[in-house]
Amino acid sequence: MQAVYSSIYILSSIAYVSLGLLVYAKNWRSRMNASFFWLCLSITGWVLTLYFFYFLPGDSLLLLGKLNFAFTELVIFFAFYFTYWFPKRNFRLNKLTNTALFLWLIVLSGITIFTDFIDKNEIAHNGIVTTEYGELYFLFIIHFFIFALAIAILPLSKYAKLSGLHRHQIKYFWIGAVLTLVPASTTNIILPLFFKRFDWQYLGPLFALFFIGLISYAIIAHRLMDIKIVLRRSFVFVISFMAVLLPAFLTRLLLAKIFGLSDLPINLLSDLVILVPALIIFPKIKKYFFQIANKY
Repeated sequence: MQAVYSSIYILSSIAYVSLGLLVYAKNWRSRMNASFFWLCLSITGWVLTLYFFYFLPGDSLLLLGKLNFAFTELVIFFAFYFTYWFPKRNFRLNKLTNTALFLWLIVLSGITIFTDFIDKNEIAHNGIVTTEYGELYFLFIIHFFIFALAIAILPLSKYAKLSGLHRHQIKYFWIGAVLTLVPASTTNIILPLFFKRFDWQYLGPLFALFFIGLISYAIIAHRLMDIKIVLRRSFVFVISFMAVLLPAFLTRLLLAKIFGLSDLPINLLSDLVILVPALIIFPKIKKYFFQIANKY
């Protein structure tokens, strides 16, 4: 299973960077495109620090933990700014407010990386890494949930004022953001902080696939950020593969959690039960995305 997890971490990182570059290359002068680009890079950093944290920790466990917290701060910050610009602003942040927000990000990131006030220690025991939070960890919590609340509310406030294509675009963005933020914040923040459950944190990057999946669909079907691309077979294949992989993987994980699946025959049987439907449905999913791509 470790090989599967690590592969998903690496592939999703490549997908985020590719998507960010695609959007940025379309219009690098656009602040909306730039904020999306930095959001994708921040998510990539978050995923990769978790990858090294769990699969290649070495002697840098605490440093990787601090970097992961810092990338989380960047993710939620740039997600807010993308939400602010996308598809168009419904209010204006003045220069002083923008400067204050970026200074706050710099200060909080510096505290997170260079001090023990956010992440005091990372302790590995019996295959599970637990975090000892610092005295200022509440600043991280405030930062994350204030911006997360804004990300949830802003699209809803814009939706009523938009029409046509813009409504479809913001709908898919909002769904992808919520399907990523709610479960990822549950496994990586709420469960460790309030219930001392650190054994679910590695699932966080898997939920982020909802975001990239829905954003990719919106790019194909609804010209998200006015990107008009001729999809190659490989691009459609990747999207289709992810659409099948994520449900199959989560099903396999759920079966393992519920039934244990420690015996080899039971493991093989459960894999077969999941693999066969996945192989059957994959061509249909791929055909569906090709039909969407051909419309545009």
